[in-house]
Amino acid sequence: MINYHENYAADIRDFFESKFHCKDNGLGGLVRAGNFEFNPVMTSIMLLCRFIVGNDEESEMFKKLETFMLKYSKLIDKSMSDLGEDKVKELINDIKTTLS
Repeated sequence: MINYHENYAADIRDFFESKFHCKDNGLGGLVRAGNFEFNPVMTSIMLLCRFIVGNDEESEMFKKLETFMLKYSKLIDKSMSDLGEDKVKELINDIKTTLS
């Protein structure tokens, strides 16, 4: 039986695969569903940081990432099961909004 964590982890993985034009296990193994299932916040922050390279602190992308990090900083070591389904849905939405 597939649990909701696996489905959401695959959703985040697929999103980052499309953004980075890579396949599962891309970017040194970071873009992997298991990473998102067991540490979604930290993995997402590490990947989102790649989008601020070359931006200064006044850029819109830098500010979006800073907002994301402040919102989720206390959840950085939590798994999807620790977060709960509603918070995972919110996290996925915020990841996509940060890169929109």
